[in-house]
Amino acid sequence: MQHIKEMGTVEFWYDYPTAALVSGLEWAILEEIRDRQEAV
Repeated sequence: MQHIKEMGTVEFWYDYPTAALVSGLEWAILEEIRDRQEAV
């Protein structure tokens, strides 16, 4: 938990989940596109 204390900003708590959500969404979209291309 030390790295969190060092960062200690509210922005970290806001930006990190947002970045995780966006990257997860991007991954899901790319997986869907790849699955559809393989099915054709």
